[in-house]
Amino acid sequence: MTRPRGKPKSGPADPVRSLEHDRVDIGFPSSTEYLALIRSVAHWFAKRAGFPERERSRVELAVVEATTNIIRHAYQGDADRTIRLRLQMIEGGIEVVFTDQGSGAPATALTGRRPGALEPGGLGLHMMKTCMDDLCYEPLPGGGARLTMRKLREGKEP
Repeated sequence: MTRPRGKPKSGPADPVRSLEHDRVDIGFPSSTEYLALIRSVAHWFAKRAGFPERERSRVELAVVEATTNIIRHAYQGDADRTIRLRLQMIEGGIEVVFTDQGSGAPATALTGRRPGALEPGGLGLHMMKTCMDDLCYEPLPGGGARLTMRKLREGKEP
């Protein structure tokens, strides 16, 4: 595909401010084989949104943890289900939304565990909360769940 020559299209010079088409929607199988792809997409999107390397890595970690939790808990390891991921630029940062059709837990059941506790598991939720600025989990009517996380650039309020 060739690009038309001539005057560049008018609009904001800063792509972070142009929210109109800054969204990626992906549906992928609930298999750990896709973690590398999801990690790359999250890192790329956070970079595109203007986050520094440290914050891109935090977004990446939160996205991988969320994907792993869906595979393990919502789908009980069934690799033939679908996970939907939407990454979208919002004013001041990005929003990451996961949707699944698994066995959603009530929001009150998502407590995780405190770091340093001796029992296994539960740190994924703690890491997601630590890496992101805002996290909202909601069971969906008819089954499944939606997890929404937001990461804001420094100085922005959630």
